[in-house]
Amino acid sequence: MQKKHLIFIDSLRGTACLIVMLAHILASDPEYGMFANGCGKIGVWCFLMLSGFLAMQSMEYTKNHNPERWSIWLINYYLKKLLRLYPMYTAALLFALWIGVIPSFTDMIKHLICLDGTGHFWYMPVIIKFYLLLPVGYFLYNMLSKRWFLSVHILAAILCSLVFPFTSYTENSIQFRWYFPVFVIGMLIYGIYEQIPKIQSRHHYLFSGIAVADILVMIMFTPLMRKILWNITPGPWLQNKYLLYAVLWGILLLALSNRDIPEHWNGIHKLIGWLSRYSYELYLFHYLFLSWFNRFIPNTIIRGGAVLLSSAVCSVVINYIITSFQKHRES
Repeated sequence: MQKKHLIFIDSLRGTACLIVMLAHILASDPEYGMFANGCGKIGVWCFLMLSGFLAMQSMEYTKNHNPERWSIWLINYYLKKLLRLYPMYTAALLFALWIGVIPSFTDMIKHLICLDGTGHFWYMPVIIKFYLLLPVGYFLYNMLSKRWFLSVHILAAILCSLVFPFTSYTENSIQFRWYFPVFVIGMLIYGIYEQIPKIQSRHHYLFSGIAVADILVMIMFTPLMRKILWNITPGPWLQNKYLLYAVLWGILLLALSNRDIPEHWNGIHKLIGWLSRYSYELYLFHYLFLSWFNRFIPNTIIRGGAVLLSSAVCSVVINYIITSFQKHRES
């Protein structure tokens, strides 16, 4: 028996990927870029929250179906994450080294061992540290009931938020302590998710309203809408709102879970699904192409189109090469 594939997770991941790419492209515009300041973080907070959600799902499945296979799970877990993260990350770092985003080979090694995170690469040390620590969480999960496990993590997240308040957060920090509460929110959302289907069937319109309201709140806090609604000068306000957006993404996840996709949205859903499939690759490469094209393509629309096309082609090609090589080694 395999874990249930959650389609709505693909939708959220693909949407978050699109938000990140478009926000970075818009932020590069010299005249209007200030209105996209920090908006890329909206998508990244979703990635982190989903990582906590999916980690909880994996631990739950393993405990329920293969509780005696802890050592095998641990080995497979590390191999899977290593093969998923590092080949593509290394390829992106080599490209970054070639175009000068990373100045030296020594700096590249620092990135690989999670000691540095230039630009959008700050995300990689954070997610790698999370996956390195997850087996400890799995060990605790096997020792405790789900309720106690979540209670301990929630308490730890609250203490972490108090000791390291978001107001002291340094933009693009690679320190895991800032983001631990976001992962815990994802885990908590999974605990709530299991109770949602029965409630949803009785309150369909209520959950639809919650989803719409949630999206409007997310939009309302962007620099452009804050300027329109309250005449607040655009600034880096969004950069440290990881807790706020983790909660908002979690609520949206619960509101959209187990919902059927309207037939007339199939085209958009396929696009979002494709973005979800290559979200990791697109995240790594789109900003590098943007940094490169910034040097000789002044027009934002043309530059944005070039970034989207180049990063899409590069992601598919490199994913195919790495996947083919891995399959060849396995055979």
